[in-house]
Amino acid sequence: MAVNSDASRSPSSNGRISEDCLVRSMYRTGLLLTEASGGGAPFAPQVMDGTNITTMAIQGLSSIGIDPAMAKFINATSARFGGNATEPEVPPQCSLQFHLADARYSHRIDEITSIDFLTPRAVAVTESGVIFGDGQETTRHPDWIPWILSDSSIKPLNFIGKVIASHDDSFTVGLDLSESPREYGLRWQSGVATRFDIALTTQDGTEYNLFRPHDVNSHGIVAGSIGRFGLGNDDPATHAAVILPDGDIVSAPIDRSIYGSSAKFINSMGLVLVEYRLSFLESDIYLWNLEADTFEIVSSTNQASIIAIAFDDRGMILGQARDSSDRIIAVVKPVGKPWEELGTSPGYASSAMSPSGVVIGTTQIDGLKRPWLLTSAKVIKMLPYPQDHHCVPSAINSSNQIIGSVFKDQCCHAVNWTTRTS
Repeated sequence: MAVNSDASRSPSSNGRISEDCLVRSMYRTGLLLTEASGGGAPFAPQVMDGTNITTMAIQGLSSIGIDPAMAKFINATSARFGGNATEPEVPPQCSLQFHLADARYSHRIDEITSIDFLTPRAVAVTESGVIFGDGQETTRHPDWIPWILSDSSIKPLNFIGKVIASHDDSFTVGLDLSESPREYGLRWQSGVATRFDIALTTQDGTEYNLFRPHDVNSHGIVAGSIGRFGLGNDDPATHAAVILPDGDIVSAPIDRSIYGSSAKFINSMGLVLVEYRLSFLESDIYLWNLEADTFEIVSSTNQASIIAIAFDDRGMILGQARDSSDRIIAVVKPVGKPWEELGTSPGYASSAMSPSGVVIGTTQIDGLKRPWLLTSAKVIKMLPYPQDHHCVPSAINSSNQIIGSVFKDQCCHAVNWTTRTS
């Protein structure tokens, strides 16, 4: 994907990409590398998810035969490649107008602000209400710095990278991006960030030296995937695995897939949801019981293509599928029962589930993503949102405190929804 789409069409280019372009390469696992061609382009452009950008991305994916419905559009950021160019100007954050006192809403919404961070993004909220996120710190732009919001104060964590998941204040996992494009998984605990440095050879003789975390449970067991980098004959395919609190690595008892597999979620009972990719777009879902050492399929592409969205301590799985008209539908799998529709209308995409079974998600209204909440009594309520922005909730705790992001082409804001008291 080049910055200048006409660069290779000029007679003088000889079919090559010019120096003002970026070369983007995607592995089968979805790892996207961006490199400057030649010695040009000291900075990548800043691209944010928005109505125009999303439309362009959908058209681009469709043109190469990829179903855009399988894509998850998230905020990207500027990336520095070196050189002597001047630091790019930071687009100003727009002001938000919220509906704070509308009787239709069960929640109020507030922006999470800090003069130290640009384009902040809220990622996780703990049971005690502590919020984790990341953003570009003004003093180190364009590096991404994770932050923690506790006692009404945002404080940066001591590493360059992003937060992936947090179970409570003690167990937080993320990515170390200080040596980009390499991504090293890490654990942040008691104010210290520690990389998952691994060297593992599985029974089939495959060597792995990287671990990417996806989730962490109340016991500090981290679910994720092991991968390879820098071993000469690089193989981008990953394999599902967990890291125990003592540092031991346990790989999933399943055959290696050329498209990779990953442990996406883990609950407090030691049950792990594993995504086993059959192709670029299709995956089976397995349930891995660490204590019993059992492995069973819970969703097969032979029946329906389901994407796992959340997994709670009761063992209930929240997922996303497509109906006969190819519309998004939210589905759920209670323990010991088959998959069933959640009860929302087609087009309502789920994004997270609370420990008590409250589900949050988004739907498209007038071309913009709008947030909703489904109570445990199966009643849908719209959440408040600002005008002219996408609004996406991303996590919810047992107190129904919700965090998420509000964004458009040139800005991004972290937001926090709390239950109204009056």
